[in-house]
Amino acid sequence: MKAFISRRDFLKAAGITAAAAALAGCSSGGSASGSSAGGKTIRVGVFEPASGDNGAGGKQEVLGVEYANSLAPTVEIGGETYNVELVEVDNQSSTDKAVTAAQELVSKKVSIVLGSYGSGVSIAAAPTFQSASIPAIGWPLPQPPGSRPPRPPPPHPRRDRGQPLLLPCLLP
Repeated sequence: MKAFISRRDFLKAAGITAAAAALAGCSSGGSASGSSAGGKTIRVGVFEPASGDNGAGGKQEVLGVEYANSLAPTVEIGGETYNVELVEVDNQSSTDKAVTAAQELVSKKVSIVLGSYGSGVSIAAAPTFQSASIPAIGWPLPQPPGSRPPRPPPPHPRRDRGQPLLLPCLLP
């Protein structure tokens, strides 16, 4: 059976989930509540589109986060073990619906937010998370215009194929 997620996406999601769980203990308004198992729980908001223009990409990112959480469902912070609970909302790839989805995560008392696929919805929801003092980590991170380094020149056409370079002066 083929994997539904690439290794790169899995590693990205696993790293982000681990970072989110670690940061959740640092958030001022975070919620670490008791679960039915007697342990403490950290709620991580997953702010991704499940519908709309970016729904397919958002679903892939959600799968990556869920998979990473299934591999590491707990995190240790300050000597205490916490269960990581994912709270998912659909921002519908829409800037006007993103605010409602963000408010839903705030009302569910998440400690940190991951997402979204699409920077427009992240920008629209940012004031909601900021006013609630909830850190939000977006990926892929948008680049301000002009901040990217210039691209390196393309490789020599004969060298990029792994073939030896034959100089015309050496040919008989």
